[in-house]
Amino acid sequence: MRDTASRSVNIANLSLGQIYQIPIPLPPLPEQQRIVARIETLFAESRTARDALERVSALLKRFRQSVLASAFRGELTEREPQISKVLETLEISASARVSNGDLPEVPEGWAWTTTETLAANEPYSFSDGPFGSNLKTADYTSSGVRVIRLQNIGVGEFKNDAKAFVSREKYELLRKHEAKAGDVIIAALAEPVGRACLVPEGIGTAIVKADCIRLRVNNNLADSKFVMLALNTQEHFKRAEEAAHGVGRLRANFSDIKAFGVPLAPLPEQRRIVARIEALFAQADAIERAVAIAQQRADKLDQAILARAFRGEL
Repeated sequence: MRDTASRSVNIANLSLGQIYQIPIPLPPLPEQQRIVARIETLFAESRTARDALERVSALLKRFRQSVLASAFRGELTEREPQISKVLETLEISASARVSNGDLPEVPEGWAWTTTETLAANEPYSFSDGPFGSNLKTADYTSSGVRVIRLQNIGVGEFKNDAKAFVSREKYELLRKHEAKAGDVIIAALAEPVGRACLVPEGIGTAIVKADCIRLRVNNNLADSKFVMLALNTQEHFKRAEEAAHGVGRLRANFSDIKAFGVPLAPLPEQRRIVARIEALFAQADAIERAVAIAQQRADKLDQAILARAFRGEL
């Protein structure tokens, strides 16, 4: 029913007299009863369908985590035939510094290493954002150099809707905190602590804020996407939580994050693993889009049922 009879400017309302005048299509009583029974049946089926669609999202989340778990157990792709000497060296040098929890065995030819070990050989390749008075709310501007904040760091996803900027002059003072496309950004605060994403292409000049750790990966050792995905497994989140501090909201300090363990495969195998994960995630994304369309249709279904019922079409 349209609200053309409403006289209110701000809140639509009807007078009692107008309500008395609303026309109602009235079929014979036996037919009314059949229509009600049919509507109730269709509404129940509609609820069942919506409940099933809501469960799909949870199933897809579990599917993605299952893919990551398999990938970092070496079960998702063919294995690299020879053990990498680089990995053997990393295993020796980093084994004593991987401190965040008990680490499971990795496949032959892989090695546990630390995020710090994977940093590029250049100044400030592994850096926290500026703390305290170095970057204050008053420093933010409506445009300029992008500031990457905690709310931008999703689980494997850069969330681009929360935007903040500083002036070019302020950026020059904070240049050591610069983030470039392809850098790994790690969240020092929950939820969950230790989650990571990549700085996307096209973001332009940017810096990270406090509690956003920027890791520029040594491309001779690791693929940035491989490292980022390894830091988004449930197993990593559990280890990061054990290493974190705080009673309310967990926080990992920079030294904790430097010691985060990464199960590292030989570089060619890393690239195959990333490609396989992306292919499986793309399938999950396609299902998710289809589910979203179905949910939009399901939201309109009850009104469509009522419309047909009172046109005598059920």
